[in-house]
This record gives sequence, structure tokens and C-alpha cells, in this order.
Amino acid sequence: MFFDNAERAAPLLGLALTHRAGAPMCGIPHYCIDTYLARIVRAGMRAALAETIETRPGPGALPRREITRVIGYDGTDLWDCRGRVIATVPRNTESAESLDSRRE
Repeated sequence: MFFDNAERAAPLLGLALTHRAGAPMCGIPHYCIDTYLARIVRAGMRAALAETIETRPGPGALPRREITRVIGYDGTDLWDCRGRVIATVPRNTESAESLDSRRE
């Protein structure tokens, strides 16, 4: 993660905030991504995962990346980037009212 995302996520996830070329950044170990995604969703945020899709970029070029997964929570369902529901969470009155007011 970089810039504002890194500054916001680092303390929330217990990650070290570092800098490269003056840009704040933090990283999540790939082998425990699900643990960190759960923390992000519990905090009411969404996460977009980008993967490198190009094996050999041109000289001096950055490898091309694409968003392959988006995880979020709308108050009732945990969903992915294709709109598929991953899990349904029991609704309480407060979250139901919040969700209903956003739909109007």
C-alpha cells in the first residue's frame, strides 16, 4: 500500500510504515492475506488486491498490474469484486437502517 492508504492501514493492521523515495508505504505478507483482509473489513473498509500480470516488462518499466479481487462489506453481506456474496452476516437493527438509508 502507498500514500494515504498506507498511512491509514499501517496502524490499523499493526504494520510498519516505511518510505521509499518519500512515499509512505506498508506491505502485507502474501501468505496471511486473509487475516489482514478480515481486519480491513471489520474496520468498515474495502480492499482491492492487485496482481502482477506481466512477467517481463520492458527495460526500466514497471510490471503491469490489474485488480483481481475486491473485498467489502455492505452491512449484510461480504462480497467480492464480481458481486458474488462470500458470506451473509445476520442483520441487526442499526446496520439494516444504515443500509436502507443508503439505498434511497
